Amino acid sequence: MRDARTIHEAIMESVEEIGRWQSWCTHRYSLADALAFCRASKIAHREQTEFNYLVVDADTQRVHGVVSLNQLRPMHGVANLGYWLRSSSVGQGIMSCAVRQCAERAFQRHGLQRLEIVADVNNRRSRKVAERVGAHYEGIARQRLRYRGEPRDARIYALVKQ
Repeated sequence: MRDARTIHEAIMESVEEIGRWQSWCTHRYSLADALAFCRASKIAHREQTEFNYLVVDADTQRVHGVVSLNQLRPMHGVANLGYWLRSSSVGQGIMSCAVRQCAERAFQRHGLQRLEIVADVNNRRSRKVAERVGAHYEGIARQRLRYRGEPRDARIYALVKQ
């Protein structure tokens, strides 16, 4: 719960960028929302239904963003890998490093064999992270995402266990 304030701070700094792709990210996102995210993440982790990892600077404890494993389908060894990064941390290779670490953990600790990255076709930064970490582009899934109730096409990338 101690991370809620720094998560909220990172989101508020980044509303204009993240909010273009994530409906939940608005100027109305409150500290209470960040606390709710922390609580829900703790429960989901305990229940092994979702894993949200903070991307934190080891020296300053500054939150750069979050990497998530969600939509787990353990029977098939598949999960979604999502991420967001605060605006002032863009362009430093931070998210690529965090995604690689999360993928390694997913394959080794969670027994997954395939991670899917689903990015809005116009979200160039998210697509670039997927490409930098070696995710294979598989195609466009029509109306795969919803943004504020409206369907959007998405590019699908996959990382598979080697």
